[in-house]
Amino acid sequence: MLDVFHSEFEEKRNTLKTYLERSGFLYRHSIIKNLSLLDGTNESQEFELLLAKKYNRDDIQCWESLRAKWTAVPIMLGSQSLKHFFTLNFKAAGIFQRYGEDMWNINEIIAVKSFLLASSILGRCLGIASYGPLLPSELASEKDKMAKKKQSARKGGISKAESYLPIKEETIRLLHQNVPMDGRWKNKTVAVKAIESALVLFIQNLKSQDKSLDLNEENIITVVKRWERSDERVKAAFEDTVKQKAPRKADSA
Repeated sequence: MLDVFHSEFEEKRNTLKTYLERSGFLYRHSIIKNLSLLDGTNESQEFELLLAKKYNRDDIQCWESLRAKWTAVPIMLGSQSLKHFFTLNFKAAGIFQRYGEDMWNINEIIAVKSFLLASSILGRCLGIASYGPLLPSELASEKDKMAKKKQSARKGGISKAESYLPIKEETIRLLHQNVPMDGRWKNKTVAVKAIESALVLFIQNLKSQDKSLDLNEENIITVVKRWERSDERVKAAFEDTVKQKAPRKADSA
């Protein structure tokens, strides 16, 4: 029986990942990375389970406390954005899946309820993600624009901004693909330098196909830093992958 709950959960998880990979969601790379929350082993999830077990007198009260909080939190806070929606629901599903496993040999009724709730939350995520493949992905949209522009390029030439779109997309992809094991680059400069060589090769390959591309790859670090300030999608990629500076403490009186 336990294997059935495990296999159903993993099947939904894999389907969800497939939908997200095909989606046009702006923060899809970050959302996919947060699928790890479904393991229920994140430090914050461990802390939630520890608190529930510590401050509730028995298994039933502990279950009711977790159920009340983690069915409400994703609803109350998840409306801020799709990224918040998925992250909070992944966290909740991971908590319930983990609690079901913890309770299996202690109270099977509670364990089953917890597994079913985890599955239900994951089903909710699948429902939202299933619309993703129906949305035109940003990259596909940009490529379509590029194709139309290239048709008229013979007459008037393609604009610099449009010609840079594939390079921006590759910058975003490299930032996510090469992120360190701890999930974050130390700072923006380290991140850009780490992807510089791969990005230069990409630009050189583009130039071999499009002689009109006007971008000096030797200045790519400066260019990417400028995009980080002026382009919302590149900026979002840096926010997703670079460690945020801790707020400076006010000087004590």
